[in-house]
Order: sequence, then C-alpha cells, then structure tokens
Amino acid sequence: MVLNLQLRYVLDSSHENVVIFSEETNATLYFSHLNQYAQELQMKGKGVVFIGENFVFGLLGKLQLDIIKVNFLLFLVERNY
Repeated sequence: MVLNLQLRYVLDSSHENVVIFSEETNATLYFSHLNQYAQELQMKGKGVVFIGENFVFGLLGKLQLDIIKVNFLLFLVERNY
C-alpha cells in the first residue's frame, strides 16, 4: 500500500515533518490507518500531514510548530487548490 511506503519514508528519513498532497477525496483512509504509526512518530519526533482538496489531516510527534512554516504551508495549499 502506498500509504505504508509514505509513512516508512517519513519515519526513516532525516526530515522532521513531511507534507504530502493527497488525491483522496476524504480523510477516511488516514483516520483508519495512521493510528498504528502514532507512537513511532511521537518517539522519533516526526510528523506527517496529508492535504487533500477537502481536508487536512496529520499527526505531529512534537508539539511545537514554526509559525513561518505553517504560513508557508497554507500558502502552498491555497495555490494548489
């Protein structure tokens, strides 16, 4: 499954947070599947956010967010959708 490969990439990469633009029509797949990776994401301090046309869904392993990065992410979302 592609989602498993994407999450393995996030967990095994040097990136702290990864944003993935999704072609899914809703977040159901992520609600049902991401929970099994939650503990490992938290232990490694990693985060993944999936952005679709109608949703933003993700898990972050750290509670701190860089507001500049968040604003840039919102800019990207606005440009793509």
